[in-house]
Amino acid sequence: MAPIGVPLIKGSGMATTTSPKRKATRLNGRAPSDARQIEEQFKAVRAIGAALATSVGLDALLQAIVPHVSKLMRAARTTLFLYDPQSQEIWSKVAEGEARREIRLALGHGLAGWVAAHRESLCIPDAYQDPRFNPEIDTKTGFRTRSVVAVPLLSRAGELLGVLQVLNHCGGPFSVEDIGLLDAIAAQTAYAVENAKLAEKIIEQNRELEAARQRAERRRAELDLLFQLEQDAAASTDLDGLLDSIIVRVCERLRSDAGSVLLLDRETGQLFFRGVSGERKAELKTTVLEPGEGIVGWVAEHGAPLVVNRPEDDPRFHRSLAQSLAFPAHAILAVPLVWDQRVIGAVEVLNPKPRSTGAVGYDLEDLKVLTLVAGQVARAVALTRERQARIDTERMAAIGRMLAGVAHDLRNPMTAISGFAQLMAIENDAALRAQRSERILLQIDEMTAMISDLLAFARGDTALNPSQVDLVLLARETQETLQAQCEPRGIALTFDVQGGHVWVDVGKTKRILYNLAKNAAEALSRNGKLVIRLAERDSGLEMCVADDGPGIPTEVRARLFEPFVTAGKIHGTGLGLSLVKRFVDDHQGTIEVQSSREMGTSFTVRLPRALPKVT
Repeated sequence: MAPIGVPLIKGSGMATTTSPKRKATRLNGRAPSDARQIEEQFKAVRAIGAALATSVGLDALLQAIVPHVSKLMRAARTTLFLYDPQSQEIWSKVAEGEARREIRLALGHGLAGWVAAHRESLCIPDAYQDPRFNPEIDTKTGFRTRSVVAVPLLSRAGELLGVLQVLNHCGGPFSVEDIGLLDAIAAQTAYAVENAKLAEKIIEQNRELEAARQRAERRRAELDLLFQLEQDAAASTDLDGLLDSIIVRVCERLRSDAGSVLLLDRETGQLFFRGVSGERKAELKTTVLEPGEGIVGWVAEHGAPLVVNRPEDDPRFHRSLAQSLAFPAHAILAVPLVWDQRVIGAVEVLNPKPRSTGAVGYDLEDLKVLTLVAGQVARAVALTRERQARIDTERMAAIGRMLAGVAHDLRNPMTAISGFAQLMAIENDAALRAQRSERILLQIDEMTAMISDLLAFARGDTALNPSQVDLVLLARETQETLQAQCEPRGIALTFDVQGGHVWVDVGKTKRILYNLAKNAAEALSRNGKLVIRLAERDSGLEMCVADDGPGIPTEVRARLFEPFVTAGKIHGTGLGLSLVKRFVDDHQGTIEVQSSREMGTSFTVRLPRALPKVT
């Protein structure tokens, strides 16, 4: 019996052994080169399976599958064409030296185009013998196409996805088995392409969603900024403070190191820095730009925005200012301030921090944001100026009304002074002249007190200067002052005094009593009655001024003690009762009003005893 591995040779009477070299040339009936080829094909199958399972995106699929298909098919080149339904073309990226370029074929153009148009497989032993072959790519690349096998890639729904094409089988023309193998690969590749397209669609949708989210976030930030600016503008009367606040917020929003709001002088055309953010705020606040000077000056002069991401290359850049401030400008964005179709200034920001994407400099989105802000700033400037002008107008009107009131109040003591002076001129009795002189001095004191009251009211002075007041003397002095106003109109003036002395602020108490009595006298018609009562109480002083006039109109009762509110008096200014209320409050006292058309009006004031100052 022959040993294992040593076959018998027919036709000889002896057994021989196969040499080791001869033995190595055979393995399961195949040559070693065949075995290596099978091993390479198995590796290619595994690699294709792994690529199909792990590749995400069409570019990754093209790069991962194509080389392994060539190995599996024992071919020189493989191309995976993908179908573009919008252009009705198939396309692929092919190697060209170290780079890759995209080729496109119309449906029906070339062998791959024919497969795509007819959705049928092709197996061509010699491409140059087939009229459908297009040698143009061979001419450009220097590659010589011989045998070709191409199969369509179809989706699960039978829609065209692309074409898988293999060129130049190393053993000659492709066989039927090769077509079957490529069909199997094409089926799996079609699923991978379909999944890759779905993945790319999802990725693109995610990109769009992220872009939409970022746009929404930017829009929300813009709305927040505009809302904050609107709130600041609505509450502010300080224009410089408002503009400083605005430019700080704008620099935060636009990632900028510095920024300025400049306002235009209509007469000279000069630009003044009114709102500044950054390191050189103090220096810029004292800087004036001439018309058209610098980038921001050009913007204000031409009424057009500018984005300058390389200021050093722009001839409009104000180099001397940047050098004097020792503040280098790497990028500048400036927008004009326009209100009522007229440029009133400009706003600029400088040196943005890099974006999260790494982009440096200002872009169109930044320009849009600053343009929105510029509109809000221009509106804020205009409204603040209008508000200030209105306040100034109202203040001047208030001063005018106050002066009118002072002139009216001073008219009575001045009339009395004039009368006493005329009597003194013709009076021979020294005692009577002395009496007239005393009356003149008393009226001068009254005028001085009126002026002091108005100044104290304007200053908001609330301090008290308590002293002991003789109620009888207070009544006599008040009666002498009011008598000149009451007698010509036939008004009956009556005083009722109860008690002796109380501690109060004499000057303010006199003004309370005089203003209440004067208001009542001015509201009374001829032959009216005015009654004044002064009483010492345990708690302090009680004063009551009552008249039988027409009462206080309903429309002014709720605003009776506000400045400049008046009714029923020809020369009234509305300051008298506001002074009364101020002086009552200074004493921490109370004032009550009762008024009706039938009963007239009465004011009752109660002032607590004031403690004398300790010296």
